[in-house]
Amino acid sequence: MKFLYPFLTLLFFSTYLYAQPTIIDDEISIDNVASVPSGSIRLSFNKVDSTLYLITQDGNIYRVRIDRGIYSLVQNNNDHGLSDVQGFDISGDGRFFVVGNNRNSENATNIAKCNESISK
Repeated sequence: MKFLYPFLTLLFFSTYLYAQPTIIDDEISIDNVASVPSGSIRLSFNKVDSTLYLITQDGNIYRVRIDRGIYSLVQNNNDHGLSDVQGFDISGDGRFFVVGNNRNSENATNIAKCNESISK
């Protein structure tokens, strides 16, 4: 019996985490426009090229084509130098900004950085 509780807890949270969103306002609708890569954490719209971009936690930046339901890799973490990404935004003039950590496993510290990344 003692093994049943952790299993049920895990089952509950795994079901809860992957549940569909619940709409609580009648003026809002949700449409599935594209499947995105696993680990996607932030979206940002680039006003310069009228394109939606997303970033994954490991630092890959993708261009999302909502009209086609597809995405394509634009940059990876070698381009901006962060592999533990926490944030992403695009300025009004089209510059990409990536925020994240550089982990130092030797002394268990993190260094937070904000890097400018060039849109390709």
